Amino acid sequence: MDKEPRQRTERTDFTETEAQVLREAVRVAIADHAKSGIALAAKLFEAYYGTVKQKGADVPLAVYWGFDDFDDWAEHEVGLHETTARSYVRMYDELFVRRHFAQGILPNSIMKLRLLARISMRVHDSREMVKWITKARGLSCCDFEGDADDAFGLGSSKKKNISFNLKFSLIGPLYKALDAARDDFGVATKGEALAKIVDDWKVRRHAPATSRRRAAS
Repeated sequence: MDKEPRQRTERTDFTETEAQVLREAVRVAIADHAKSGIALAAKLFEAYYGTVKQKGADVPLAVYWGFDDFDDWAEHEVGLHETTARSYVRMYDELFVRRHFAQGILPNSIMKLRLLARISMRVHDSREMVKWITKARGLSCCDFEGDADDAFGLGSSKKKNISFNLKFSLIGPLYKALDAARDDFGVATKGEALAKIVDDWKVRRHAPATSRRRAAS
């Protein structure tokens, strides 16, 4: 194996004019990247909610294509983790389907768009949502995530991984149940869904016995 340092083939010395041209080219590339990301989100949205009529039943597209579900299809055919694929679906659903935002007012950053979608799930007032979009356009990614963290706990600083042992055969069903709970509760992550389930259990556990019997009936 050649131990000599690899020679750079990319150019590293620029004139002032060329430096400005490169900067603008990066801006254009970033905008194109955002457009392609939104286009991907639109197609994933269709794949997530789409069905095919078979023998009178509406069959989800992923199942029709031979996969267990959308997550299985995204992992094995699209090459995206299920959480990433679902975040794209959520981004398109929240910002373009529910909110009807024009792409031109949104930031050219997939990271910011995905975070805005999570904020959208928590902000009901349209004017407040527009303020967050304006903030996203004006702040760096880190600063925007920090503000979202302070307001909603959506950044990384207030999160911590937890782990516990579970039989392998129970993991798949648990994940599917948490996905369903996530949709029902209108939250963004499995962790938030689990927290909601635990909160509901605590309320029921401390409810008077007559209330528990009434709820069970």
